Amino acid sequence: MVKPTKTPTKDVTLERPLPHNLESERAVLGAILLDSSLCNQAIEMLKVDDFFFDSHKRIYEKMLLLSETARAIDLITLQEELTRTSEIEQVGGVAYLASLLDGAIRMSNIDSYAKIIKGKSILRRLITTSNQIIHTCMDQENDPYEILDEAEKMIFQIAEERVRTGFVSISEIAHEQLELIEKMSHRPELMTGVPTGFIELDRLTNGLQPSDLVIIAARPSIGKTAFGLSIAQNASIAADKVVGVFSLEMTKEALVSRLLCSESQVDAHRLRGGYLNREEWARLGAGLQTLSQSRIFIDDSAGISLLEMRAKARRLKAEHGLDLLIVDYLQLIRGRGKIENRQQEVSQISRDLKALAKELNVPLIALSQLSRAPEARTDHRPHLADLRESGCLSGETPVYLPDFGYCQPIKELVGKTGFNVLALNTESNKLEPRKVINSFATGYKPVYKLTTKLGRSIRATANHKFLSTNGWQRLDKLSSTTKIALPIKEITLDILPLQNNIYWDKVVSIEPDGQEEVYDLTVEGLHNFVASNIVVHNSIEQDADVVMFIYREEIYNPTEENQGVAEIIIGKQRNGPIDTVKLAFIKQFTRFENLYQ
Repeated sequence: MVKPTKTPTKDVTLERPLPHNLESERAVLGAILLDSSLCNQAIEMLKVDDFFFDSHKRIYEKMLLLSETARAIDLITLQEELTRTSEIEQVGGVAYLASLLDGAIRMSNIDSYAKIIKGKSILRRLITTSNQIIHTCMDQENDPYEILDEAEKMIFQIAEERVRTGFVSISEIAHEQLELIEKMSHRPELMTGVPTGFIELDRLTNGLQPSDLVIIAARPSIGKTAFGLSIAQNASIAADKVVGVFSLEMTKEALVSRLLCSESQVDAHRLRGGYLNREEWARLGAGLQTLSQSRIFIDDSAGISLLEMRAKARRLKAEHGLDLLIVDYLQLIRGRGKIENRQQEVSQISRDLKALAKELNVPLIALSQLSRAPEARTDHRPHLADLRESGCLSGETPVYLPDFGYCQPIKELVGKTGFNVLALNTESNKLEPRKVINSFATGYKPVYKLTTKLGRSIRATANHKFLSTNGWQRLDKLSSTTKIALPIKEITLDILPLQNNIYWDKVVSIEPDGQEEVYDLTVEGLHNFVASNIVVHNSIEQDADVVMFIYREEIYNPTEENQGVAEIIIGKQRNGPIDTVKLAFIKQFTRFENLYQ
């Protein structure tokens, strides 16, 4: 057999051959030569650099080129392409190409061989990356924490390269769903997810569902941590679930103290001072025994990154199982990579948390701080827009609806969902239809009129974001030197086939233009939409499957009737109704309970 040319087989540090599998690489290339349709399978799983031998990289690269141009992949076309680029001798000549067919097996699936090649490639990348990290550490030229952060990033990039699952037949999914439904039909209760322990809330949600990202948001000192811990307590103690808690703000000792007060129904202030009577000591001992038997696991690492959080959650699930994950709170998580501003970083974290919930197949509760917007309203109840520093548009702003071929004022879309708008895919730089999953008013605010050189104009609040050549920027940060993204021509359906349908136009003026009720949309997937022929940003709650707000009227307008009453407002539920549930909040025990037992 003719030997392939290869890249260096030894690592300079270890002086051992780098991981590779010659037989698997030859098997994949030979199988594609026998059946060119298998190239599609290879494309899904393998990149050129996943092959170890230089000759195999060149051969596979030419196979991809032939596939992209819809030409046959065989010995003749492959030889011609390699000869055209003067690489035929570098791959071992025609003799080596022919040798790939010697003993080649005609197969319908190359999955097993491709996984071996991918696995060896990942190991090589880990070795190379580890060497880079070692050399950087030995040089000691950068800050240790910067080196650690860069090392995390490099390892994360390798983890992202794992083989992904492809399409799954609907019959397979339907069969699994039918089995699940049959199991549920024999259960006496209607609960399908992890129970919160709150009767009305569980009735509306059927429990917290696997893979769901649940955001629980409130203003400071309203009780979001207490509510999260109450859910953890109820799920673990009453329903025997395994609960993981990432506490980025409070120490594990402080959290356990809260849990102990809640379970024992002992006044937190008296506990901290040690002023407990005999009956309270007895309750404390019983509560401690109950908590000790629960399966709640706490990590109080400050400034934890998503990468570390993912690794720790995986380990917890592997060692103890995992039914529910709670993060307290979202704004304290450290993002990955270099991001322009904190708003975009929080958006990225929100997407990563949803991906983590999906990977672990457990509900993930992320506690979140609300903006100050509720404080400025007469009715202080929070809205979805309060999850971010809410930028909004004036009511007459036209939004193009590609399903119907015309524009409609944004205020006329309030309360409607499921329709498409146009959104910009920033990777392809093309507009495409995307579904609206929420449309809402956000109150009366000052608005400004922005006008571009082409004469496009829009009226928006000072903090609404526009896509500039420097990324997403607030309206009040734009200047006459800023260029923002807008459709290359007036919006109609024929703009979609254009290869590049975005134009960067200069801002010529931003002027105050009164105060009025303003509105916003939440668009699935792309975080933006086209309004008034300009690309504008939207809210971060789009990644959440469920959004709940905690509201206590007694904070703003205390009366005898509202003392100790909390409202849990379900502001969004992707697969269920929105409503409000009233619970009892027992401040001295930092505990939420059903209002009516």
